[in-house]
Amino acid sequence: MTQSIIIFILIAVGQAVASYFAKKAKEKQAAAEAATRGDGALPGIAPSLDGTRPVQVNSVRSMSAPQAFAVGRLIEQGNVIEAIMALRAICNLGLAEARDVVNQFPARGFPAELLPPGQASSRPTSAGTSAPPPPPIDRLDPEAASQDGEDEESGDALHSLAGVRAAVDEVRARAAARQSTQPLPAPPPPSRPVAGVESSPTVATAVAHRSDRSALAESVAGLLRSRDGARRAILMAEVLGPPRAFRPLR
Repeated sequence: MTQSIIIFILIAVGQAVASYFAKKAKEKQAAAEAATRGDGALPGIAPSLDGTRPVQVNSVRSMSAPQAFAVGRLIEQGNVIEAIMALRAICNLGLAEARDVVNQFPARGFPAELLPPGQASSRPTSAGTSAPPPPPIDRLDPEAASQDGEDEESGDALHSLAGVRAAVDEVRARAAARQSTQPLPAPPPPSRPVAGVESSPTVATAVAHRSDRSALAESVAGLLRSRDGARRAILMAEVLGPPRAFRPLR
C-alpha cells in the first residue's frame, strides 16, 4: 500500500516537471518566431515608441479622435500622471511606452500607431493649445483663515453697533415727535415772590427733564411690544450701560 502511494506521488511530480519544461519551450519558440518576423520586442528590452526600441505593433490599440484630443489636452495642461494612465488604459501601452509618448508629444505629437486611421494630423489637440491652464489650487492657510474669522467677527460687531445706534436714534425721534405732538401745559399762575427768597431756574429745568424722561419711557415701552424692538432695547441697554444715579427732586 505504501509503495503504491509513493509511485503515484512520483508520477504526479514527473508530470508537473514535464509540463513546466514544455511550457518554457513553447514560450522560447514563440519569442524566436516573433523575432524572425520583426514584429516583436527583443528579449529583455522594454518596448518604446520614441524610435530607440522596437514597438509591439500587434498589442497597441489606436485612440479615437475625442480620446486623442482629451489625452493631448491633459499633456498640455501638465497632468502627466493622468495622461500616462489614460494611454495605458486606452492604447494598451506599458509604463515606459506611455512615458515616451508623453515626453515626445510637445515636439512630434502622437505616433501614427496611436491615431485613428482617418486622422491626418499627428497633433489632434492643436485646437486645445489656446485653452488656459486650470487655476492653481489654493492651499489652506491657517493664519489667513483666522484673519478671515476675525474680520467676520469685527464685521458682525460693527453691524450690531450700527443697529443699536439706529435703535437709539429711532427712540429719540419717537420721543421728540411725541413731545412735539403733546399739548403744551397751561402756564402756572404767577406767584408772588416770597420776600428774601429769589426765584431759581432749577425747578423749570427739573420739570423739563422729567417730561423728557416720561416721553422716553413711553417710547421704550412701545419699542418693547415687538420682538425686534425687544432685541434692539437689549442691545441698547448693553451699549448704554446702567442708568446713572440722580438725586430725587424735593
